[in-house]
Amino acid sequence: MSLQWRREGNLPEESTSFVGREGVLRLVGQALRSHRLVTVTGCGGVGKTRVALRVARQAAELYPDGVWLAELGHLRDPSLVPRQVGLALGLADVSARSDLQVLTDFLADGKRLLLVLDTCEHLLGAVAHLARTLLESAPGIRILATSRSPLDAAGEHLIEISPLTTTPGPAGALAGRPSEAVALFVERARAIVPQFVLGSHNVHEVEELCRRLDGIPLALELAAVRLRGLSVAQILTLLEQSMAVLEAADRTAPERHRTLRATLGWSHELCQPAERLLWARLSVFAGDFDLYAAMRVCQDDGVLESDEIPYLLESLVHKSILIRGPEGTRYRMLDTVREYGALWLSRLRDTGRMRRRHLAHYLQLARRGELEWMGTGQVLWFERMRQETSNIRAAIDYSLSEPGQRTVGLDLVSSLWFMWVACGFPSEGRHYLLRMLSACPDPSPARCRALWAEAYVANGQGDLTAAVNAAERCLAEARELGDRDAKIMAIKMLGTSAMLTGDFGAAARHLGRAITYLQDLDEPRRVELLAAVVEIGMVTTMRGEPQEALSTLEECLRMCQERGELWLRSYALYVLALAYHRLGRVEEAVEAARSALRIKRHFSDVLGIVMTLDALSQMVVEVGWPAEMVGELQAAAEVNWREYGLPLMGSPMLTDGHVQAADQAIALIGPAAHEAARARGSRMGLLEAIAYATGDAGEPGRAGPAVRVIRPGAA
Repeated sequence: MSLQWRREGNLPEESTSFVGREGVLRLVGQALRSHRLVTVTGCGGVGKTRVALRVARQAAELYPDGVWLAELGHLRDPSLVPRQVGLALGLADVSARSDLQVLTDFLADGKRLLLVLDTCEHLLGAVAHLARTLLESAPGIRILATSRSPLDAAGEHLIEISPLTTTPGPAGALAGRPSEAVALFVERARAIVPQFVLGSHNVHEVEELCRRLDGIPLALELAAVRLRGLSVAQILTLLEQSMAVLEAADRTAPERHRTLRATLGWSHELCQPAERLLWARLSVFAGDFDLYAAMRVCQDDGVLESDEIPYLLESLVHKSILIRGPEGTRYRMLDTVREYGALWLSRLRDTGRMRRRHLAHYLQLARRGELEWMGTGQVLWFERMRQETSNIRAAIDYSLSEPGQRTVGLDLVSSLWFMWVACGFPSEGRHYLLRMLSACPDPSPARCRALWAEAYVANGQGDLTAAVNAAERCLAEARELGDRDAKIMAIKMLGTSAMLTGDFGAAARHLGRAITYLQDLDEPRRVELLAAVVEIGMVTTMRGEPQEALSTLEECLRMCQERGELWLRSYALYVLALAYHRLGRVEEAVEAARSALRIKRHFSDVLGIVMTLDALSQMVVEVGWPAEMVGELQAAAEVNWREYGLPLMGSPMLTDGHVQAADQAIALIGPAAHEAARARGSRMGLLEAIAYATGDAGEPGRAGPAVRVIRPGAA
């Protein structure tokens, strides 16, 4: 998920050349111009996604707000479909509103774009509901979906994708008129064996192979890979044997289904036993995965040694069972290939054990991330957890489906508090926290952790009533269990809620109690509680004691700097800016706010960015910048706050200064000029707004005015 919504879209680059399909491309393109919902259907491996993406690229100029791909193949929870589409669009889920409401509000604002919803067959009801809702609320959008089955949504226009043609042109393949299937096979063959030539010595065998494979692109590509060690004639012989076995075993399956199954089965038979076993075990991964994960989940002493796995992965890449990601360190399977591996894992009666190992690995990853979050690798952990979203979802979903694994799942979702709060997933985190709390109603330390994590997320979403309820439940259960750590965290969360409602007396009491425990705790607990130091600095500032807040904040900044921590440091800088501003040290306040923004852009911290932009808008006139900047910065903050959450979090603490700054600007430049400035600001994306506010060269957008650089304390 990107930090800002970009108009150019997010279509990936084509990894291989596109062959044939001119008629199909024209048909789908024409349908998309006449219908707002077009679904491309067809059997597995037929090339639905490739066709949809090629049509989308060709039509991009018709959509000024971009063409956007949402990949749904790895999603298993239907309720997360709107969330996944929002992620594709670059929307952060800071809001306590439903993901569908966030999405419809965003798209209903006159946007003209194309959504490509890829691999919908396992989520038909959820995708149909989403499509209907979006098309009704956003007249400027169109949807192109791919699915093995129709969505059965109102207004849906269906186009079935057939396999590639296998009949050559009248002049024949050797005269430059091969069938689409032969053309694809030859192109992929040359990528495998550069000296491969289609000639009189092999043309009939190639044509027969393509015919036997029914022109299914995935089957053709798997066959081409075998040219590394076999001739076309040998490939054809092996395929015919495999087809005969499958047809004898299952004559009721559709012919194309049998063809693809036979091709996958034949590829499976040509693998070494260890490769077959790894293929089956890797099917438990959702989305992509790295070498370490494959080794941790799939190794089995005496059967599949961990030191074998790197070589086996490379072999599966060479055989086109695995696809290596563009960065070269992660791997993935096509859905059809994964499904075949899962079938064999089931036949081996090993699915449950592998799913448990998968869950255990991601629990270990979550615990490690929690321990290392406040350190020099924080940005790397931010990126890592966002990469692992699909597998984390799969692990949580499995734990919910297996009663014996729910306590493990509860441990997982509570250990991931840093992901939900700081990595851009509060809405999804709260969704899983609530499901796990419902599934595990008995008091336990893990449940207490989940309750304070829910309170943490709800506070950030501005859902303060829910935050207080979760914190109070946590406090009651922690007292029952004698869980001192959870009791402290519950008190801290109550302090945060009180601060946001403007009850600074209660906030000071709760946060002060939490801070008194801080020095006595082990380092892992200090990570969560150090936020209380920032918040007590905010409370002290808002109570009219900014000078007292400075020493607290500078100590917090020192502690963050010692550990290489950045995320919390940016919030300390934000509050430091407020304290400096209250003291009349405006230039130092501006520099602290700008420093906070420079950090926050690395974390896609939408909430922190818009809060800091709004705070900076309140310093504009005093620092001597043009008063128009008040409207520009406030509008840039507001438009993103509306799209990502509740403006100003509904907090009076954040509202008063905002209104005063706007009134001051209007008095200086007049209502018309202020509204024009707001119109300019409302068109800024977050990165553009940061560049404008910080005045950094080389960033997109206009650079704001310079300010004298004063380094505040350890910041």
